[in-house]
Amino acid sequence: MAFEQWGLLPLDYVSFNLPVPRSRTRFRSEAIESQWIGKDVFVMDQSGKYTTMGNANLSAQELFKYRNLAYRKFYLRPLYILKKIFSVQTRDEWRMNLKNGFALLKESFGSYKDKMAGYRKL
Repeated sequence: MAFEQWGLLPLDYVSFNLPVPRSRTRFRSEAIESQWIGKDVFVMDQSGKYTTMGNANLSAQELFKYRNLAYRKFYLRPLYILKKIFSVQTRDEWRMNLKNGFALLKESFGSYKDKMAGYRKL
């Protein structure tokens, strides 16, 4: 679905996950065979927040970039932001929405290099 069509759907949130080549799975074996990851890569971010592998068409960095772009395209739509602002009713909701909004901005504008800096091969 094109980014522009999201405004036509009554969505409150979206989630875009990245592939995780978990140990002892067929998916991991196929990823190694296809040379999308090396046998020595053991980063297992179960949230799918980061990625250590690409695929036949996109590198890990490109997948990360497009995932973040999709989040920005969805959550930074003016109508979505206005709906969020006008739906808030309590101080706690303001606090929670501001905290979530800043976390989203930090996450979706972060670089692949920065995110992967904390990971190492085991």
